[in-house]
Amino acid sequence: MSKIITYYLKDYQNKKRRIQVYLPINYDEKKPYHVLYLHDGQNVFDPQFSYSGLSWNVDKTLNQLYNENKIALIVVAIDNDGANRFNEYSPFTSVNLNDYISWLKPAYHGGLGVNYGDWLVNDLIPFVNKNYCTNKNIIAGSSMGGYISLYIAYKYPDLFHAVGAFSTAIWFNKKELFNFVETNFNSNTIVYLDIGTNETSDINNKEFNQIYLNDTLELDQIFIKLKTPKKQLVVDQGGIHSESAWEKRFPDFITWLFQML
Repeated sequence: MSKIITYYLKDYQNKKRRIQVYLPINYDEKKPYHVLYLHDGQNVFDPQFSYSGLSWNVDKTLNQLYNENKIALIVVAIDNDGANRFNEYSPFTSVNLNDYISWLKPAYHGGLGVNYGDWLVNDLIPFVNKNYCTNKNIIAGSSMGGYISLYIAYKYPDLFHAVGAFSTAIWFNKKELFNFVETNFNSNTIVYLDIGTNETSDINNKEFNQIYLNDTLELDQIFIKLKTPKKQLVVDQGGIHSESAWEKRFPDFITWLFQML
């Protein structure tokens, strides 16, 4: 059987952060496994902890992939910091969030992504490597989790072999993110991008769906221009901004990724 082990570790703010570690079926402590680091850990496994009431059901998906194809990896799900999520999921600030999401308070402007990324690299990864038999690292997330995943993957290319960016909230600060990716591009990084065509139904911004879609397509063009050798783009027709959509696309992401690693 697979298992999920829960830890509470001090984060970059000296606060306790819940970390859940999924170990695959028939985990062998002497065998190295690839490790997938996923943001918004509350939504990764159990829907009862999810702030949306839904989860990616990553454990169920990976159990099925193991039974069907013997695909096995460790997953480290990192809880977000609740109301501080927008701050820690971007190293760059955004001064016009209310233009996109009307209910956001002005204080949610980003900038703590540097601290969050450094903590993940300097504290969390060594902890995981010390306690488990690990191989290559992958980092992934959805929405702002996709945003911070792209940043961390290209800031630390020697640590992360692949990045998965699901329904990425590029609009948070498109210019800075694109500049960072281009400036720090590493051709060895495996890139997965996806986007739905119905990401948001925000009645206050009827163009938001197209913004999500166009931003991801533009980022894909940047990777094409940079001649990224291992890249995947998925456009999910009708796909919404929800754990249900990411759960649906997750198996194909993992299957494709294992072909690339």
